[in-house]
Amino acid sequence: LESLDYIREGKADHVSDDYKKITGEKPTRIKSFFEDNAESFRPGRNRRSRNLDDM
Repeated sequence: LESLDYIREGKADHVSDDYKKITGEKPTRIKSFFEDNAESFRPGRNRRSRNLDDM
């Protein structure tokens, strides 16, 4: 719960440029990521089943 208080108080709003330094690319905003990949998170979506025989 302390983590949620930390976020709610605006103390977790720092954004670093580490991703860009490592990959050379601008990071995607989380909202854009979920909008672009919404179908992957819908309930009832067919998921590839993992079978031990396939390993």
